[in-house]
Parts: sequence; C-alpha cells; structure tokens
Amino acid sequence: MTAMEFYWTTSDGLNIFAKDWSIEQPKAVIALVHGMGEHCLRYEHVASFFNAQGYAMVGYDRRGHGQSGGKKGHAPNIDVLLDEIDDLLEQCKQRYPQLPILFYGHSMGGCLVVLHAIKRHPMVKAIFCSSPWIQLGTPPNAATKLVASLIKLFAPSLTLSNGLDVKHISKDPKEVKRYADDPLVHNKISIALALGMMDASNEVDTLSGDFKYPLYILHGADDQITAPAASEALAKRLNGDIQMEILADRYHEMHNDFHKEIVFEKVLHWMNRNI
Repeated sequence: MTAMEFYWTTSDGLNIFAKDWSIEQPKAVIALVHGMGEHCLRYEHVASFFNAQGYAMVGYDRRGHGQSGGKKGHAPNIDVLLDEIDDLLEQCKQRYPQLPILFYGHSMGGCLVVLHAIKRHPMVKAIFCSSPWIQLGTPPNAATKLVASLIKLFAPSLTLSNGLDVKHISKDPKEVKRYADDPLVHNKISIALALGMMDASNEVDTLSGDFKYPLYILHGADDQITAPAASEALAKRLNGDIQMEILADRYHEMHNDFHKEIVFEKVLHWMNRNI
C-alpha cells in the first residue's frame, strides 16, 4: 500500500483534505464518504483491508471536518456537500482512469451518496451504505425543527452539539475511547447543516421505485444513532439490485465493532460481484 495525502480547493475557496490509499494494478477504486463529526483517517484499517484485496480507496474530510477548511460542523446547504462528492469522484477518475468506482458511505455519508446518486447520476458502479442516516434513532420533534428554522433566518452558521452519545459508536470500549480521544473528531453541527440533513434524509426516506445502481445496505440491529428500520424500509421500497442486511449485536460503526472482519468480508463479496 502507498498512501498519499493531498488537498483540493472547492469552488468557494475551502481547502479539502484527502487521502489516496493506492496499490499497484487495482481492480477498482472505492470513493469514501465519512460520517458526521469524524474524518477519513478513521478508515485507515478499512483501506488496508481492501488494499490487500485489490482495491484502491480515496477518501476526504468534508468541509468543517477533520483537516479540511470551514467552520466545524457547518455547511451552508446540501448542494455544496454534493459538489464535494463530485470533486471526490473527479479525483478518483484522474488517479484511476478507466477503473470502476464504488461508493462507500457511512452514516451521514450513507445518506449523501444515495442523494448524490438520485440528483447527480454519477458514473459509479455500485453503492454501499453503512448505517445510513435515513432516520435518526431519536428524531427531532416538530418544536425543535420550528425553532431551528427561525434561528436559521439570522444565524445559519450557529453550531450546537449534535447530541451523539459516544457510547453508542461501538460495543468495543477501546473503539469508543479511540473516538472520544481523537482530536480531529468533534460533536458540532450548525443550524443550516442540521436542517439541510433533515431535508436530505427525508428525501431518501421517501425514495421509491426503480434504482439504477446496485445498492448494499448494512445496519447494526442495536444501532441507536441511526434507525435500522428506516434502512429496511428503503430497501423494500426500491426496485433493482438491492441487498439489505441487519447484523445482530452491532452498534453504529460496524467497521469498528467486535467481529468487524465479518463486515469487511460481506462488503468484499458484494464488491467483487459488482465489478
């Protein structure tokens, strides 16, 4: 494995941190879109596994996350996040011309890659979603949404705690501590981003009919951060090459939970089938 860190600049002037986990003669490249509050370097072990199986991987830190520019936890709207995914795919194409590209989206990233697929129609081979944010484990009530909408009128970049309980990241206490001690992880979300993600997740939550991409959704049965039932419901509403699994005794980050190797092998089998 040869890993290289690099940056690109968004159309509105932010520096985006990215990493290319490359190998010689890969058979495909994975485009990684991480979850809320985290960053792409938390997927080093995921990249290492797939590198060993013949896949390159390119990931980036969303604006306001990790080592990228922007106010922590803030994006003015969802379109700029979809633009960043466009940039990610362009980087994959430039670095690995002619190779198939596979989306890998976790949590918030899982919602964003599905939304990107239906709005931007990217040239990707297939889409994998890990614990996607379609519905939250504890959805905000109507009063909270109303107050947030009012605040957005005069302070859209105001950031608050995202309310995530770190104990629900993984059943492995070592992984919980690693998350809590990571200086690049934060718990911030702005009013504009929170409302934008509510709209984005609602759009995915009502998606139905034909879906042109092979889609694989994995969700932990005990996930309290995002709702596994919403993932199941989405899979049932879609027509096409749709695969859905609920894994028993797993929390939100199945790639950082006990027996994560089982998860990796499941995703590998699906990726091999789709390239």
